[in-house]
This record gives sequence, C-alpha cells and structure tokens, in this order.
Amino acid sequence: MKKVFLVSSIALAFMVFLYLNANFFKFLWGAQIIMIPIISGALMAFVQDKHRSYAFLPGVISGSFFTSFIFVVVIQAIECFNYNYGPHCPISSLSSITPFVLILCGFFIFGGLVGIATKGIVILLNNKVKIS
Repeated sequence: MKKVFLVSSIALAFMVFLYLNANFFKFLWGAQIIMIPIISGALMAFVQDKHRSYAFLPGVISGSFFTSFIFVVVIQAIECFNYNYGPHCPISSLSSITPFVLILCGFFIFGGLVGIATKGIVILLNNKVKIS
C-alpha cells in the first residue's frame, strides 16, 4: 500500500506543477489533467504485488480518492492565495468540491482498470512461459 501512496503523491506533485505552470503546457490543451490520472491509476495497479484482479481494486480506489481529494484541496488553497484573500479566504463546502473530486476519481479508476487488465495479461503470459 505504501507504493500506491508513493505513486499518488508523485502524481499529485505533477498535477500541482502542471496547474501552477499552465502556460508552459498550453500546447496540450489540458490533456495533462486527464492523462496524468489515467497513467498514475495504471501505475497504482502495476506497483501492487498481488496476483488476483479483485485484490488490486482497494489500492486503486483508495489511492484515487486520496489523490483527487488532496489535489482539489491544494487547488482551492492556490486559488485562495492567487486572489489575495489573506486570512479571510472563503472555504469551499464539501458539496461544492465533490463533483470535481469524483471526476478525477473516475479518471484514476479508469486508469487503474486499464492497469489491472494489462497486469493480468502480463501475469497470464508469465505463467504460460513458466509452463512451457
């Protein structure tokens, strides 16, 4: 589980970096906001040392919720300081950030499912090579 949170924190760092330097990555038209969760979701499945597909899901789901929620909170804090609210920063309610968290979770979980399928194929091919 430590590896899943390591992948989550690396993805979080990349996402915050891309959010802060949006002009530098303008040529991607925002694709990095979709591709980083998909790639890191797949990596969350690859770093786990399990051999059954159902065993990967708790790690992928917990990592996706963790990363999505922290990313949205960090974005709220960055926007608060960008508009110079100071100590009187308006705090968003949980119901207002939930849709964005769920959308990001969807991308992470989709990437995790792609990673689970790919890792399953790799496990099957390794087992077939060992049998032959």
